[in-house]
Amino acid sequence: MLPIPASGLTVGRRPENDLVLADPSVSGRHALLRLEKGAVWVEDLGSTNGTKLGGRSVGRTEIAVGDRVTFGSVECEVVADTSVLVGSGSAPQSQATSTTAPSALFAAADELNLEDADDPPVRGAPAPRPMPAQSAAPAAAPSPAAGRVPAPRAAPARVPHADPVPEAHDTAPGDLQISALDIERARKRGGPAGLLVAVAALLALGAAAAWYFTRPGAEGEGGGAVVAVPAIAGDLLGGAGQFEGEERWSEAAGAPFGLEPDSAFAASGRLGVGLAGAAAGEWGGAQSAPITVRPGQVLEFGAQVLAEAPHRARLGVVLASSSDRVPEARLLGPAHLGSTDFESLRAVFTVPADYDRAVVLLHAAGGVAAGGVTAGPEGAPGSAAFDDVFVRSVTQTPARTLFADWHLVQVVPDELLLLRFDRLYARVRIATAREPLAAAAVLTPALGSDGRGLLIRFEGAPAGARLDVAIAAVLFEKGVATMASADAGGFRTHAPRFERTGARALLLGEGAELVRVVWPSAMDVEAAPADGWLRVAAGPLVASGEIALELAFQNERVEARRLAEAARAAADVGVALAHWNELLARFPFEAELVREAEVARVRSVERGLEELRGLEAQAKRAEFFGLDALLQRAEDAARDLAARYGASEVAPRALELAQTVAERRLELRGDPALGRRVVLGGMRAYFERTERGALAERVARSLEQLSPAVEQISPSRP
Repeated sequence: MLPIPASGLTVGRRPENDLVLADPSVSGRHALLRLEKGAVWVEDLGSTNGTKLGGRSVGRTEIAVGDRVTFGSVECEVVADTSVLVGSGSAPQSQATSTTAPSALFAAADELNLEDADDPPVRGAPAPRPMPAQSAAPAAAPSPAAGRVPAPRAAPARVPHADPVPEAHDTAPGDLQISALDIERARKRGGPAGLLVAVAALLALGAAAAWYFTRPGAEGEGGGAVVAVPAIAGDLLGGAGQFEGEERWSEAAGAPFGLEPDSAFAASGRLGVGLAGAAAGEWGGAQSAPITVRPGQVLEFGAQVLAEAPHRARLGVVLASSSDRVPEARLLGPAHLGSTDFESLRAVFTVPADYDRAVVLLHAAGGVAAGGVTAGPEGAPGSAAFDDVFVRSVTQTPARTLFADWHLVQVVPDELLLLRFDRLYARVRIATAREPLAAAAVLTPALGSDGRGLLIRFEGAPAGARLDVAIAAVLFEKGVATMASADAGGFRTHAPRFERTGARALLLGEGAELVRVVWPSAMDVEAAPADGWLRVAAGPLVASGEIALELAFQNERVEARRLAEAARAAADVGVALAHWNELLARFPFEAELVREAEVARVRSVERGLEELRGLEAQAKRAEFFGLDALLQRAEDAARDLAARYGASEVAPRALELAQTVAERRLELRGDPALGRRVVLGGMRAYFERTERGALAERVARSLEQLSPAVEQISPSRP
């Protein structure tokens, strides 16, 4: 007999517990039984798979005769007379011969001591918190909007097994009997020492519980037949993606919801994970423990996935480096966008250089139903579910579209990876803000017909779609620029965070690592660093077209050098400026020449603006004194300045000055007295500013004598 001491009786898988349950679903230190004021209480101690009372997860609650208490997946019933708890969870190896002999109790405990303590945490495991308990007993279903626990629905179609299904409380192999708490007897005795626990059968060792859950013919939730859990050869997740035991899955970083374990989400076995009743814009996610991979390794990843419209489901992989040489890279996996049954989704990719860790991502979201109708604020019927997730090495090589050292790789239809020497440089996809998990458009890689690089053809892009490019630091840290028409500002360099309207192309990197991304029409561009990558969004995108990735610039570099030589040799500053402007607008592919052109252009513009300021002062003096000849010279000089600086901001200002001077000359010629009035108006303004009131009054009287009704003109001081 096991008396409950004043400190309580601990339940768990570790041998130091008072009651040891050798079942994989039971945590090392799972729960505590305590007697308080004649009543028995059970308290969960932060276990992975939780403690349930009558199928409902509890933290701490009172228990009574007739209650069903579940520790992980081991379900027990409290009975009054024989104090026997009958449960299921592990296949026994032998049975006790007596329910009262102390030797049988300690023999059972000694056998259980062979079970190891909890496995140590995996180094580099994800920081997000663990997902909810994965129990074979379904939790009570709240409203869809509350916790995103699966709403009641029929389980997905499964292939039943022909093997007979035993009754839940049979004592045949596969069942477990544990003594209960004799609550009534304890209350009569009136103290903690009176409450005893006895073991009626030995607990199974090792993986017997896994055998019980996955054997053919095991009974599923709700009385339906359970599909046997498939054996996945070479699974690098070690079966953790089948959700039948104590798997290390965490809530995905940044996810507002986790993915709940439930029998309704199972494609095989007892459990899968998923999200139910999500409204549009809501999403949840889970991520596996990290696995070790190696550069150049070809991996296949996949799962059984279900997504009932308007829900969306998508797989993904996060690659990381143990040396932190490169930032994490998120690769999209296949998407599932509406069906009534599970579908097998899988994709193949080659691990890029510098990466040696991988995490599998599961994302589920509410979406947009057919006809554009979104789910309401309380969510939508249906769910998205995942089961039998795996990662394994394969020998097949993913298709590549090659150009010199560069190549495009397609893992899924709506994303392409740009690599050079197997190092990841960019990820390209077309997306919409409305449907982040959906494939907005199908991308097709191809070789450019002009021999300058690669093409990405796209079709079916919906209204509002945008080009979404994630750029590695090896490119954007060496230079970022945009190109547009001359009217829209031409060539501009940028800091990593910028916005620009009307851009036609994006230029990244320098030297041999130079990429120009050219899209079909002018678009608005936003860029910002995020998680070690430069995220660039350009839109709105046309429905179909081509995106060019220009990678070879030999001819353009030759032309750039020719223009630079001509600019340096030009005696006229305006001619030199024109050459530098052409180099920047058409051939900005040599970093050194681009920097030289930008410096020369700034200096030339500064000289032009200084010359313009001198002409403005000359024109004001001529206007003050009404001197037509001086105004003529100022007008001609302004037009010449505009011609010499035609491709800069100097030109429009010089033309504006020439036009203003011409208008003043016409006014003077049309009214002979106008020049005199202009002069007197300037004098009066000067006297007023210098507080010479008497002189200002005399000039004012002179103006009145010239033309009492004329509006006085007061040009600014020269």
